[in-house]
Amino acid sequence: MSVQEIALLEEKIETLLGYIQRLSQEKASLLETLSQKESEIESLKAELSRLQEEKQLVKNKVQEILSKIEQLSMD
Repeated sequence: MSVQEIALLEEKIETLLGYIQRLSQEKASLLETLSQKESEIESLKAELSRLQEEKQLVKNKVQEILSKIEQLSMD
């Protein structure tokens, strides 16, 4: 191998190492974003569950009120 070929090989290796470093940084960033999004999803699931329970309570109350009104109109 000539000095020129070794220099070219070294340059290619440096370029590849740069790509590897950038990809590692991007991976770490994406994993952090994923973790945040998973946390948001869990929070939103809990909020949805709470709102569904609240909706059911309101529905039951409205049905009770309508039932009382119906009884009054029958009397």
